[in-house]
Amino acid sequence: MRALRLVLAALSIHLVVACGESVPPLRPDGGDGGSADGGEGDGGVPPPAWPQALATLPGASEPTLTRAPDGTLTLTFVRDGKLWLQRPALGGTPVELGAASGFQLEVFAATHPTEDRLFVVWGDGHAVIVTDGIPEGPAFRPFLNQFGNGASPRGAGWLRHRPVVFGQTGETWVGSEVYPAEGFAFAVPIDFPQYLPLPEPHPEGVLDPFWNGYHYYEEAFLPHDLGNGELLVFFPHARNTAADPTGSPTLARWRYLHPDTSQTAARSFYLVGTGGEFELPEPGAAWIQLWKLDGDRWALTWGSSTTSLVFDVHIAPVTLDENGAPVLGSTYYNVSSTPGMTQNSDHAIVRPVGDGRVWLAWRETGYGPRAALLDAQLRPTAIYAPAVDFPCNLSSSMGAQVDADGALHLVAGLLPADQLEVRYWRLELP
Repeated sequence: MRALRLVLAALSIHLVVACGESVPPLRPDGGDGGSADGGEGDGGVPPPAWPQALATLPGASEPTLTRAPDGTLTLTFVRDGKLWLQRPALGGTPVELGAASGFQLEVFAATHPTEDRLFVVWGDGHAVIVTDGIPEGPAFRPFLNQFGNGASPRGAGWLRHRPVVFGQTGETWVGSEVYPAEGFAFAVPIDFPQYLPLPEPHPEGVLDPFWNGYHYYEEAFLPHDLGNGELLVFFPHARNTAADPTGSPTLARWRYLHPDTSQTAARSFYLVGTGGEFELPEPGAAWIQLWKLDGDRWALTWGSSTTSLVFDVHIAPVTLDENGAPVLGSTYYNVSSTPGMTQNSDHAIVRPVGDGRVWLAWRETGYGPRAALLDAQLRPTAIYAPAVDFPCNLSSSMGAQVDADGALHLVAGLLPADQLEVRYWRLELP
């Protein structure tokens, strides 16, 4: 299924695949005229119009959008073989961070929880720490490729005052034997100079293997600093076991990660931990992400394709039990299964508004980005969709943040007329 998805994605600009047996065309006002989850919709309220782009970056791709503790938004993007940072995201002057070229180039950015610091990881293992929008000298170099096996960055985060790198080894073939890809996470010093120190190999620092070596932006590790010296993270694929050698992705796997106490004196060290799993209500998950909402609320998003080759975006509430284990709520919604054109719905991004409501943005490979406004129970109440199809670049990212007014700022990599482009929109809160 994963290999087939790659073929479909490559043809996505030229194919038209509808979600469901019979769907009406997109409405001229920018909405798709339908409700989410087969009836859990907006009560007949016309969908809001898709806004005009506030900025367009020709030739750009791989955008990320981060929000500093003071609310300042920062945009990073790749153009002309270089990674650029623009702060503020609208109207700022681009600053070059370093070279960025290569196959399956991906960019991950994470803001410090309390300080104005941004940790950016990209490409085949470059990294830089940014303060106040200006790089702190030449603080980047390749590092992940030293792990061999085609290792590449798969996420970034912060554990208290240390940046954290998530990586993934590639799937290895030796004759007829296949060794699944593995993940790992290690902390680095906040003041690393030109050369980022590498931790010593540590068997407990290797995350559980996951079978498929293919990966996409939406399958990245998304860590959450719990404030007690631990990170909570979900895995993108189900575990490969003797009982299930194919690694059928029906389980949501999670782990609490903490510093290895035997190595914390080192400037760089692996994170180790324990975790568990639970079964998803929809089998065939292609990616799984956990999101922190307001208060003590959490949400899980995942993509699955159980009845067709069209992947859908699901969301459900998550609570942490008395032992700290994540527990999935009994109600979930298929947000992207709406009347209108959908294809390979993925790259879900969840942002709380602050009043209990939640924004959920995602992309349709052949039809551009989408956004939904959810109520406090995560039920979709409005679906935003562009009136004109914007073919999304499957190899590029999306970014989304909420401002002080509750509006959603959204950036996406597109391929209009087969030309790379990044567009920036702001969706008003109704």
